[in-house]
Amino acid sequence: MVPHPEPPCRYSPPPRPQNSSSALSPLPRRRPLAPPPPPPPFPTPEFSGQRSY
Repeated sequence: MVPHPEPPCRYSPPPRPQNSSSALSPLPRRRPLAPPPPPPPFPTPEFSGQRSY
């Protein structure tokens, strides 16, 4: 009976609804970190040529 409330307590902090602002912080941080690196240098060969010129 004691371990029953323990597991939910640990799962409560991460998925908590009040932590909405905290969850939004990691979301925007991952979005800008993922798109900026691969899009400009790889899929944009024209940008590379313009820089060379």
